[in-house]
Amino acid sequence: MIQVMRLLLRSLVVFLAFASLTDGAPRVSFNTYFGGARQDRGSKIAIDATGNIYVIGSTVSVDLPQVNAAFAMSPPQIKLCFLSAAFSYDCSIPTGFLAGFSAAGTTLDLSGFLGGSSGIARAITTDVAGAVYVVGTTEGAGFLVKIDPRTGSLVFNTHLDGTPAAVRVDKAGNIVVAGYTADAYVVRLNAAGTAVSSASLGGSGDETVTGMALLPDGSVAVVGQTNSANAWLARVDTTGAVTGRWLLAALAGQTGTLTVNAVTSDMAGNLFLTGGNGHVWAAKMRTGETALDWFREFGGSGPEAGEDIAVDATGRAWITGTTNSINFPVTLDAVQPFQGGGTQILVDPMSGSPSFLASTDAFVAAVKADGSSLAYASYLGGNAPDTGNGVAVDGAGNVYITGSTRSDNLRFTRGQWQASRNGLGTCYSTVNVFGRPRPSFEYYSCEDAFLLELQPDTIGAVAPQVTSSGNYAALPLAPGALVSLFGVTNAGSSTSVLFDGVAAPVIYAGGNQMNAVVPYGVGANPHVEVAGGGDTGWWPTAPVAPVIFSLNSTGTGGGAVLNQDLSINQGGNAAARGSVVAIYMTGAGATTPPSVDGAPAVPPFPQVQNTVEVWFQSSSCCGYTPGTVEYAGAAPGLIAGVTQVNARVPDQAKTGDATPLYVVIGGVASGVGITVAIR
Repeated sequence: MIQVMRLLLRSLVVFLAFASLTDGAPRVSFNTYFGGARQDRGSKIAIDATGNIYVIGSTVSVDLPQVNAAFAMSPPQIKLCFLSAAFSYDCSIPTGFLAGFSAAGTTLDLSGFLGGSSGIARAITTDVAGAVYVVGTTEGAGFLVKIDPRTGSLVFNTHLDGTPAAVRVDKAGNIVVAGYTADAYVVRLNAAGTAVSSASLGGSGDETVTGMALLPDGSVAVVGQTNSANAWLARVDTTGAVTGRWLLAALAGQTGTLTVNAVTSDMAGNLFLTGGNGHVWAAKMRTGETALDWFREFGGSGPEAGEDIAVDATGRAWITGTTNSINFPVTLDAVQPFQGGGTQILVDPMSGSPSFLASTDAFVAAVKADGSSLAYASYLGGNAPDTGNGVAVDGAGNVYITGSTRSDNLRFTRGQWQASRNGLGTCYSTVNVFGRPRPSFEYYSCEDAFLLELQPDTIGAVAPQVTSSGNYAALPLAPGALVSLFGVTNAGSSTSVLFDGVAAPVIYAGGNQMNAVVPYGVGANPHVEVAGGGDTGWWPTAPVAPVIFSLNSTGTGGGAVLNQDLSINQGGNAAARGSVVAIYMTGAGATTPPSVDGAPAVPPFPQVQNTVEVWFQSSSCCGYTPGTVEYAGAAPGLIAGVTQVNARVPDQAKTGDATPLYVVIGGVASGVGITVAIR
């Protein structure tokens, strides 16, 4: 018992710097899902002059809402492909969609399919009168549509060559489109959608276009990639003449290649760009210059990239994208300072052995006007893969982001249009490439699009954040899970944490942190409040959210594991193959008999209701090998919510001081990065 207490004390008490700001604190004013029963992805976003929000993306949901949709084209093609007479898989063909929301995000004013059979909506913009323009491809041909959002009617539909990838409208109502066939091109059309001029951007090989910015004088800046993965930037004047062309790696002084994903401009014609090179990068080029004013890289230890960029009136460059890092450089005022924390389970098609991969999160970041550092950065994600794809800024400086998510626990706000994810079906093959049935936990749930508004300069305190005490990830709340609340005002004098008014057991309070246990009877999406210490808002729930405690209190590294002789498992004191180890964790969910909130575990010890598996990295070529679970239930003598899993180390487990370890409860895996020492 002494060793167990030492183990958990090392794991549970941690102090993290967290802002207790009184002004300038960003907040999410709304966050909504959008989608049907199958796959939906938000890709780009535009805001009109009155604040209406328009999102384009792709969908295979035939039940996607159709609202004011006189413009709507063919729905997606639902298809079933067969590997054999016995095995089939979903090979449906998506189409594009256009959705229009009110400025508050509470009503859906426009929604319909766009692009026809196998269509892809690639870029969107609005004009001063509020009309919406979208370019994309359908059945291999390019299109440009103009839509009147007041009536939902299609004003015109114009054929374009190749793959149109960007669209803008100038002050006179003329339309500029950039795209590519073998080479990049720019085409100008009048207000009726009739082409009046076009120009090839040339280049030494096949090229793609990834973005375009319209400058105050009517010229454009276009970015893209060559077939050798080199990112380029070109300026094109109103006559179609190329007035400048650069390889971005050379401009940035980079020896490797860069990927460029987006470009925008401010009112003065300064250019802002973003992309990836393993990390996120952003850059600025001043009006009329031929060199970069600044180039800024940022990111964590995992791969990430900037997907879209917008600039506000103060010169801050707002970027969204996707990160796989657990240490993304968030700022102290982040609305989500911790990673979503989900773990994907993948199965090797030959051996059937699982492997584990950290889920991606979307992010939002702002680079200061002078490029010196980040003005703001935050994760945006839940317990499954999330991506950030499009960003826009309105005249008031509010930031809008769209992307895709498989997470059920995105932080949401009351009054949003769609509070939960609709894509609950299976959107991947139920058999592998060899025709063998996949295990049920490999059926990935379908994605929904999401739409979020961030108000960067809201006056008010940063709301306390609720995280798992095991790895400080923003996981959903599971019954009995130990959670850490950061950013609590006067935590030492706070008396209770309330879940929908029900007091939770508090096991630590000090500084700006409190540790508590989620009541076992917690309802769906409870309102969480610290008495005298701050209102955290509503938080999503899940049946389980398993996390193994770590020895170093970071959520990674050596796990809170005891060897069979009850000594602490660590480098130099490894567990032998064939021996039993005790793994300490939380978030295992309901038990039988029911656990009692705040009470220590006594016989008969409550057992975990859901299925429990323990996986050790294998010494062979492929994936992981299972340990035999000999006990999974309450940790004797410890507070309800701490779970002990006893597992026998398999003979095939990889030896060493840092063998990766996972516990899978109810088909949900514990977090990436926990290890155990095996000899």
